[in-house]
Amino acid sequence: IETLEAQGLLTRFDSKISSIAVSSDGHFVACGSDRSIRLVNRVDLTSLRSIKGHDGFINSLAFDPQREYLASAASDGTVKIWKYIEEDALIATFN
Repeated sequence: IETLEAQGLLTRFDSKISSIAVSSDGHFVACGSDRSIRLVNRVDLTSLRSIKGHDGFINSLAFDPQREYLASAASDGTVKIWKYIEEDALIATFN
């Protein structure tokens, strides 16, 4: 496991961060907070976008190993699959 050193402020949230995931190549960080997911480019520390679509608190996030999809689970009882590279394209919702 590679140890990462703090390099600066990634992004700010108005509420507590409930989940964090890092892509397998280390380039992207997804942070869940309240009902949204913030996607950050860890290489240049830019906040790429906010992904919204859940009606409940974000409980868990995971990137797939090929870095194509992001899965999010929330207290609304849903799991959503996003193709995060393409402007938050929602691929599937599971109840």
